Amino acid sequence: MTNEDYTHFMCNPRNIRNCDACPDRMDHYDRETAITLPCGQFHCWVDLTCKSDKIIVEKLCSDGEWNVVGYFDDDDDVEEYLTLAARENGFYYEDIVHGCSSEYSYYDVPTATGPYEQYRVKY
Repeated sequence: MTNEDYTHFMCNPRNIRNCDACPDRMDHYDRETAITLPCGQFHCWVDLTCKSDKIIVEKLCSDGEWNVVGYFDDDDDVEEYLTLAARENGFYYEDIVHGCSSEYSYYDVPTATGPYEQYRVKY
């Protein structure tokens, strides 16, 4: 598992208490006698990671899943990240299409080769 795969797993709230797939799971774990989770912790690392007060930015992948791409302290950091994503494709922050719902802010970042890269931000 790469560092990026590990980060994606740990930062995905869908993996809270997904002990069977967790990369920190220990091989020799006996549920009958254990007082901890299979990783040896009392609290799920994914749960603790996802309960931060950070702004979560996710990107829509080709498989239709949203993957966490970063945690940010404030709106300026989010804007900087999205600006860099746009600049990689020869565009500017002003070219990004923005929308929102009750739960997320959505950003469509233009690409040089076709459709937008879609991002959502949860505050």
